[in-house]
Amino acid sequence: MDIDFGLQPKQELFWDALNDNEIDHICFGGARKGGKSFVGRAASLFRRLAYPGSFGLIMRETMPEVEANHKEQIEQMVYEWSGGGIECPYNVNDAIFTFPQFRRGKTPSKIFLGYGKTLEHVKRYQGNPYLDIFWDEATNFPKEVVTRTNGSLANEYWPVTVTKDIYTCNPGGIGTPWVLEDFVEDSSRRQRSVFIQAFVDDNPIFLKSDPNFKERLRQEYKDQPWIIAQWLDGNWYASPSSYFAFDPKPGGKHVREVDVPYWANWYMMVDAGYYPDPFAAVWAAKWQDDDGGLHLHCVADYKGWRLEVDEQAEKVREIEKSLKLPPCRRYACWSTGHRLPAESAEVTRTVRRMWQKHGLNTQPTRKWGRVDGWMLLRYLLKHGELTIDPRCRALITEMRDAQHEKTASGQAGNDLDDSTGDHNLDCARGICCETIGLRHMKSKKSDWQMFLEAA
Repeated sequence: MDIDFGLQPKQELFWDALNDNEIDHICFGGARKGGKSFVGRAASLFRRLAYPGSFGLIMRETMPEVEANHKEQIEQMVYEWSGGGIECPYNVNDAIFTFPQFRRGKTPSKIFLGYGKTLEHVKRYQGNPYLDIFWDEATNFPKEVVTRTNGSLANEYWPVTVTKDIYTCNPGGIGTPWVLEDFVEDSSRRQRSVFIQAFVDDNPIFLKSDPNFKERLRQEYKDQPWIIAQWLDGNWYASPSSYFAFDPKPGGKHVREVDVPYWANWYMMVDAGYYPDPFAAVWAAKWQDDDGGLHLHCVADYKGWRLEVDEQAEKVREIEKSLKLPPCRRYACWSTGHRLPAESAEVTRTVRRMWQKHGLNTQPTRKWGRVDGWMLLRYLLKHGELTIDPRCRALITEMRDAQHEKTASGQAGNDLDDSTGDHNLDCARGICCETIGLRHMKSKKSDWQMFLEAA
């Protein structure tokens, strides 16, 4: 059978991974309408034809969903690929496609349509050896369900290939944390796996048939920016409880390299670390461009644990020397973070004097309003006035993971939940307040008020 169907570049990456015996796990995830489910379904059908007698399983959260998204589509695909020469009857009661026997007395290939969100649901699928399992909308599944079902992956007859577990998904849903850990994040990605990031612009065929899709989504969810970030931008870190509308991808709106002009003023802020809290520092440059526009760029950061006061000062001087930064105005962040028992203003002055003794001169910040400072940070991000260099890894991680605090009633509060870490964020907030100030919002009072109401 000669099969001829077109693939977009991202789908070609998927197909290359499908035929690579060094890859066991394929995750194709990101924005909606990126052409993900199509290739997952095509992969299951292709492998049933290529490896006669093999079984494949396609999973969705519910049976109506899996049938609506795959039953007729598989029937149409079989008809088009075979020119009407193959019949694959679908058993409604068992939810199984059965292919013609490739040899009398031999087991035919089968595609099982499955569903389930609990371990009880997926017990029914543990008796068959599946050559591949396709998890469509994988972020809707708890990890334990996926792990238990994938235990049935087995290659009994085809040494020329390997088992494949395939995931297509959008950001959001209960499975997002394990998808992030297992596939999206470079540092924790599973061995023998590949992650393909999907964007809606990767699928020009869909956009040609529905050219208003993106604008319609933006209008429909204009009051829920995290949905737009997830569905259109494929942002894996956006959620309803995210404190910052922040894109952590290098080269994007917020995280990118910037050429700092020679007339920029330089600043740094340190947050003294008392174990178990870390010592944190952020360096930034501020300037006005040729059009009078304000810009603040975080150039570098540091986060370290169990450093004595002299070691903290030494680390700051070492970093500034390695970066060859111009002289900086240095601030010390005293108004946030955990304090030692009975800590007083005299203690903080003592730490400053000890830093100074080891070559780190700082001046304390004023006690700016904490929530107002976070609002300023969000405002600068929104309007592109604050950018972050990709090497500021600690700051990027804290900003990406920042969540709204939860009040006693369970509602989201205006402050930031510091359980995910806010030490480098405190430094960035302090620099913004000291160098730009909350008066910056008054220069665009109506715009700021609208922003506060939206926030």
